Amino acid sequence: MAPLFFPQLEELIIYDCNKLSTLPESPVLTHLVCIGYTEDRLVSMNMPLYSWPSLTSLKVGLLANMVFPPEDQQIQSPRPLETLRSLEVKSDYGFISTFSLPAHLDCFTVVEELVISNCSNIVRWPLVELRCLARLRSLHISHCTNLGQEVLEGSSSEENLPLLQLERLSIQFCDSLTRIPILPTSLEQLDISHCRSVVALPSDLGNLAKLKELYVLDCDQI
Repeated sequence: MAPLFFPQLEELIIYDCNKLSTLPESPVLTHLVCIGYTEDRLVSMNMPLYSWPSLTSLKVGLLANMVFPPEDQQIQSPRPLETLRSLEVKSDYGFISTFSLPAHLDCFTVVEELVISNCSNIVRWPLVELRCLARLRSLHISHCTNLGQEVLEGSSSEENLPLLQLERLSIQFCDSLTRIPILPTSLEQLDISHCRSVVALPSDLGNLAKLKELYVLDCDQI
């Protein structure tokens, strides 16, 4: 059966459709949300990234197979997600679907806003994934309860957050987190809330000359 084609579809929101296996093609789609609230996902949904050349906002929270064009067409086709500015990753499935393959990371180089939430499979700072987001300005991490449980082997010093254009960082409800990485000097707003295992503020806090707003809430160990 030929794939569905919606030439005027601009916004598509899908919740808990566990048997849905593929998404339609649409040249003007700008906003896509695919979320699954149940754990018994039956199939991996195909997401044809190359079919949405206008996509600016993407939210993924289920098991998905992000489909790229064949190698012999990649040079001629528009690069996937060139217009994407906002990316939200929700749940373990969402993180795996978005960041599991190195080829995926090249698609997110123009993203400016990233939200990561409810990902219990993250046990350390995802530095490799973040390093590919060179234009990221806003990062929000919340309800990642195991973040910070694992420290990189052989790491003798604090980790550096590799986001040279980052302006806003929010970390909330990450119960296992004990320390914050060294932050980029571009940071203007920092929010650390409900992280009850954090024992100290970032060591380079005094070097953040552009910092305008600092929120620290319900961090009992500081």
